[in-house]
Amino acid sequence: MFKTIKDSTFLAFAHRGGNDFAPENTFESFQFAVENGFKYLETDVHPTSDNNLMAFHDPTLDRVTNTKGRIIDFSSKDLKKVKVKKNDTINSLKKKILKKEHQLYPSAIRKIFS
Repeated sequence: MFKTIKDSTFLAFAHRGGNDFAPENTFESFQFAVENGFKYLETDVHPTSDNNLMAFHDPTLDRVTNTKGRIIDFSSKDLKKVKVKKNDTINSLKKKILKKEHQLYPSAIRKIFS
């Protein structure tokens, strides 16, 4: 655990997860942040053409993926084929990140989706 997080009086947020240690906004980056003491995760979400929310910093795919275009112009199914950096995928907010984090933050998930 990062000593500065454990001993800090500040609220530490993991911006885009632990994006210095794993590709930003991927499950691995959020898991790294949680395992290293972060209690708060920050991500942006963008809707797809089929009205699902994707955890991704930019409204376009251009900067960190193998694809170009706006997230809103893709369906969730199409986005499953897009790779962040080399091997990671774009996470659906509900089905990927929050489902996997359910054991860690069940009360937060109930508040978001109730």
